[in-house]
Amino acid sequence: MTSSRAGLLGDKIKDEEIRKTLLDPKLTLDGVEEILSDFRERVTKDKSMKDAPYKASAYGMSKVAMSAYSRILAQSEAKRGVFVAAYCPGWCN
Repeated sequence: MTSSRAGLLGDKIKDEEIRKTLLDPKLTLDGVEEILSDFRERVTKDKSMKDAPYKASAYGMSKVAMSAYSRILAQSEAKRGVFVAAYCPGWCN
């Protein structure tokens, strides 16, 4: 899967508990969806996101979610011998 530096947790997630949740090896797809739903609700209420635990970047949050999903998928597919990884290819022209 292709990811991006825009999905780095330190840059996009201000709240330590949310960062811990996203890095938890027991994280599920439902857990990722809960975080994304919270992000969507907060953007709807306040587009400036000044008091939100996230920075206002839908692109960055999509990459955070993709990285979390790739870790979940990697765990589940490792049992079948399938390797899953997310990587950032760097800048492309």
